[in-house]
Amino acid sequence: MVFFHGGAYTYSTGSSPIYDGRLMSIASALDLQLPTIIVTLNYRLGVYGFLGGTDLQAYAGSVGEEGCGNYGMWDQVVALQWIQRHISAFGGDPGRVCIFGQSAGSRSVACHMDRGEPLFESAIMQSGVLALCGIMTPQQYQIVFEKLLRELGISLELGSIERVQALAAVSEEKLTQAMVPVFGIPVITMALCDDGVLLPDMARQADYRNFSRPDFAKRLMIGDALHECIIWNKSWNHMSAPELLERMRVSLGDAGSKLVAELYAITPDMTAKQTFDAMERLTTDAIYRIANHFAMRTVPTNTYGYHFNTPSQYDNEWKGLCHHSYDNVLIWRNLEYTLTPAQKAIGKQMMAAWIKFANGLEPWNSYEHNQELCIFGPEHVEMKTLEAHDAATQYRWNVLDKHDLIGRLSCLGDELCIQRETLLRKTW
Repeated sequence: MVFFHGGAYTYSTGSSPIYDGRLMSIASALDLQLPTIIVTLNYRLGVYGFLGGTDLQAYAGSVGEEGCGNYGMWDQVVALQWIQRHISAFGGDPGRVCIFGQSAGSRSVACHMDRGEPLFESAIMQSGVLALCGIMTPQQYQIVFEKLLRELGISLELGSIERVQALAAVSEEKLTQAMVPVFGIPVITMALCDDGVLLPDMARQADYRNFSRPDFAKRLMIGDALHECIIWNKSWNHMSAPELLERMRVSLGDAGSKLVAELYAITPDMTAKQTFDAMERLTTDAIYRIANHFAMRTVPTNTYGYHFNTPSQYDNEWKGLCHHSYDNVLIWRNLEYTLTPAQKAIGKQMMAAWIKFANGLEPWNSYEHNQELCIFGPEHVEMKTLEAHDAATQYRWNVLDKHDLIGRLSCLGDELCIQRETLLRKTW
């Protein structure tokens, strides 16, 4: 089992204590008699891992290479290739590799499936498809590249190669600090670059209608959490209901915004708390859950869907929410001592399900059987269809699909959380 950590392609590390795989490995061998090697890895992040641009494209060409950006993704490819060559020395089977990841790590899993190189045979996607974190062209990324140059006092009058060399000469600390004013959002989020090299047509493949699974990836597990977009709340928690409605009108048009407002019960007179809750629900649907739902419908055979519905017990601002990344606490079980008895039991079942899936066993019925999901929480685990679990949500998504609003809603959610339009606006 090979894990890609999340963190918006900017934060975290594969060596974080929460991803210590010893408990999972011990449980696989002693509790389940399915001995499994757990692999975690690091890949380049932030500017060093994902910055693209036409200048970087030109620089790559000058040294006989192609493309730009996505360097962290290529790190992952090298790691998977290394595992194919060497995992047998650790007692592993290169023909039985399961890749899994959460958030940006889940988006990485989707990318590796679309690349089509048979470096694994099954995959788990926790909270994220290919569109997560956004996609930018080299021309769009060039605007970010030039904003970084200006922030660092590097002249735009230099040639492309010289600009890249000047940026590379900046210290890691100074270059990383420059990301803060350039991106201008509390959670800096790096996009993949649609450079035509990593994937032939990334933008098309990121459309939920075109979701697919390569033949060599025999099984897929895919799921989400109830409150995914709470992680980006500082990007939009200051907005009033009238401001939200106006943003919706600009993005969705008069008819589209009116329909979405009705579906999500958004009115101009809502309180700040009501507005916050509506925005969290809308953005979670737009960026995470709708895409997962239609992905499962597109490839239901040997696809195992789940929904994480276990609220956090920790005494912070997200207490009581089934928030993005909290599933890691239960799956890896390294913080099990902090959980309630019910959550410990759910976590034990989640870890076992992940291990069974990776070893070719059914963790629960696949999605093609009655379109049922495995619902983890709040107090126990059960199988339900989305309609039986949450009929109102199913209805909203069907209406959005019928009126061809899902794509535009996804763009709205992306803009509310990541503020891509502002990032790509030239100020000189």
